[in-house]
Amino acid sequence: MHAEREKGVESGSRRNSVELNLEKWRLMLKGIATDYCIRAKIDMQEQRKCLRDPVIYRFNEIPHQRTKDKYKVYPCYDFACPLVDSLEGVTHAMRTSEYKDHDVLYRWVQEKAGMRPVALEDFARANFVNTPLSKRKLQQIVESGVVEGWDDPRMPTIQGIVRRGMQPQAVVEFMLEQGMSKNNTLMEWDKLWAINKKIVDEIAGRYTAVSKGNCVLTITNGPKDSYKQLADRHPKKPSLGKKEVHYCKEVAIESEDAERVEEGEKVTLMKWGNCLITRKERLENGMRLYGELLEDRNFKGTKKLTWVPFKDNLKVECKLIEFGHLLTKPKVEEGDSMDDIVNRDSRRETAAYGELEFKSLKEKDLIQLERRGYFYVDVPWSSSTNSVTLHYIPEGKTKPMSILQPKLNIKTIIKGTNH
Repeated sequence: MHAEREKGVESGSRRNSVELNLEKWRLMLKGIATDYCIRAKIDMQEQRKCLRDPVIYRFNEIPHQRTKDKYKVYPCYDFACPLVDSLEGVTHAMRTSEYKDHDVLYRWVQEKAGMRPVALEDFARANFVNTPLSKRKLQQIVESGVVEGWDDPRMPTIQGIVRRGMQPQAVVEFMLEQGMSKNNTLMEWDKLWAINKKIVDEIAGRYTAVSKGNCVLTITNGPKDSYKQLADRHPKKPSLGKKEVHYCKEVAIESEDAERVEEGEKVTLMKWGNCLITRKERLENGMRLYGELLEDRNFKGTKKLTWVPFKDNLKVECKLIEFGHLLTKPKVEEGDSMDDIVNRDSRRETAAYGELEFKSLKEKDLIQLERRGYFYVDVPWSSSTNSVTLHYIPEGKTKPMSILQPKLNIKTIIKGTNH
């Protein structure tokens, strides 16, 4: 059929009688004539090839998600859309530019059906670096097992980007800024994530987590028994409520921090106070530091350390997960094989300890981890999992917010693999 349409050759069935066509149609509806289709008789010599007797109904034996196997024949896109748009009161149908050549068929269907015409507006698809948007290519990636499914945070689907912390308001704002351009462009992710960050920052409570590096700071003059105090979840948003901060004699700190501090140095334990490092011991699988809390409240110029109580009943196991791009090249070219360009190394996981308040987090909550960035709560704590899973939310920046380096290259995530 494709070859005949390309050459303008009429089908052998084009001159069938109405009675014969109706009989074949009945067989199609019963699921018997599976090798037939219905074509609109227009003009096989038409220069616009979409009008060369296009297919308008096809047999499909795959069960429908709603009607199951009730129907065997379904209308094609070019036939269904103009009818549905007109029936449902659509005034302007906005379609991506790849349908531009089929606008004439859209109008033909409405005219011949005697239906109200609908105005057509075309715009270019928004393409992003290292990101396939073709449903066929995305399905290949899903079926290959590279991702967990259509809602994987690396997938450019609504469910996927939501699980990565993207807010609907950010997408709307970004698209309104772009406008209905008719030029195909390959955009970077930085602007979209930057808009998203402004929204997230307003609603994300502040929390603390440190990676499991077996680095412990013993505060020799620290509290004999642990105690707790209330603190704002967000220093500038009292409306987000309070949280409990627990203090104890031993705290877990980042291995990067343990490496860079020296004996005799004054450091600042964030949300606590200054501490003098009195001793530093390197262990086979970590580091042990000792220090004394100071009454000195001058925090200027000191190294700032995040910490979590190093007591089982005061810390929560958590996973910090980062995601990279699905593709290893910015743009899919004609002839590219998805197997060759799919990124099979686009997920990194960091085991960490979080503060006890992590147990109160709910699925889809947005939080900021001090010195690490923003995260989306994908799996909240429960007695069965005994841990929390957090997804890192890119911010639109190409540099990390502190010395705590992400496992994936931030610049590549934001700018693509060309940079």
